[in-house]
Amino acid sequence: FLFGSESVAQDKGMIWASRVAAILSILGTCLIFQDVLRSKARRRNLYNQLVLAMSCFDFMFAVAWCFSRSPMPTDGSVLLIYGSSGNDAMCTAQGFFLQVSNVCVMFLSLSQQLIDAAILSVWFDKYILQCCPLFLFFAGHCPELP
Repeated sequence: FLFGSESVAQDKGMIWASRVAAILSILGTCLIFQDVLRSKARRRNLYNQLVLAMSCFDFMFAVAWCFSRSPMPTDGSVLLIYGSSGNDAMCTAQGFFLQVSNVCVMFLSLSQQLIDAAILSVWFDKYILQCCPLFLFFAGHCPELP
C-alpha cells in the first residue's frame, strides 16, 4: 500500500481521485485555451500568453497524472503496487513529463508575478505621486528598515 493507505479499496479510491482531478484539470485547461485563443487581442497580450503557456504545461502534467500508477513497473524490481502495469521506460517518461511541467509552470508563474509587481509598482508610484504628496513627505523622514 502507498501513501498511508491501509487497504486495496483506499488504493483504488486514491487512484480514481487523482484521475478525476486530472480530467477536471484537462477540462479547465481546454477552457483556458478556448478563452485566450478566441480573441486576437488576448493572444497578443503578454500576460495571456504566459497563461496560455502555463496551461500547455498544465495540460501535459494532467495527462501524465491521469495515468496515475499505471506506468509503474511490474517486473519485480520494486514492490508490487496496486494499479501498476508498466515498465521502467513508461515510468521514466511519466516522471519526465511531470517534472518538466512542474518546473516550467514554476518559472512561468514567477514571470507572471514579476509582471504583476512591475504593473503594481508603476501604478503605486503614479498613485502616490498624484494623490498622496503628504505620504512622500513622511516617507522621506522615516528611518530606513534594516
